Amino acid sequence: MLAVLVGSASVPSDIAWADAAPAKIDASFKFVTYDCGGQSPIRIVGEDSTITLNGSCGEVDISGTANTVNLQTVAAILATGTGNHITWEKAAGGAVPQISNPSGSNDIHGPGGLQTT
Repeated sequence: MLAVLVGSASVPSDIAWADAAPAKIDASFKFVTYDCGGQSPIRIVGEDSTITLNGSCGEVDISGTANTVNLQTVAAILATGTGNHITWEKAAGGAVPQISNPSGSNDIHGPGGLQTT
């Protein structure tokens, strides 16, 4: 049996891929994936985006609004924005990264569930 595929697969134009994260990620209404690449701190601004940071990150400052941020490995999370959903997989060199959520209006989840600090 012979299968013929017609058409082409393509990446949607609102998805951006890059090797190393810039010091400031200013993305609104986008899906972006970066490698931390030793960049620290990384500041995330903008709104309603999905941002994935792979590799080991130092400090990540999320000051935007209504973003979904996925962190593979992180040393410190500073969540100064509002309505952000932040998920981290593991801490750099320890059990839990340093977490600051001064307004309390961001959801921060790690492997153990919701982080309240």
